[in-house]
Amino acid sequence: MRAIDQAVHGLVRGEAAWAACDLAKRRKLLEQMQAATAEATEAWVRAAVLYKRLPATVR
Repeated sequence: MRAIDQAVHGLVRGEAAWAACDLAKRRKLLEQMQAATAEATEAWVRAAVLYKRLPATVR
């Protein structure tokens, strides 16, 4: 199966799984995604701050 076909197949499966969830489950999943996104953002910000403190010759 080609990559694009796999991606479309994954989207269809994901839509079916989402449709099968009740509202409470959807809310919980969205809260988990928001928390994961916030954690990743914090990590990237910390890395950027550390990077900017390096001497110009190291970059």
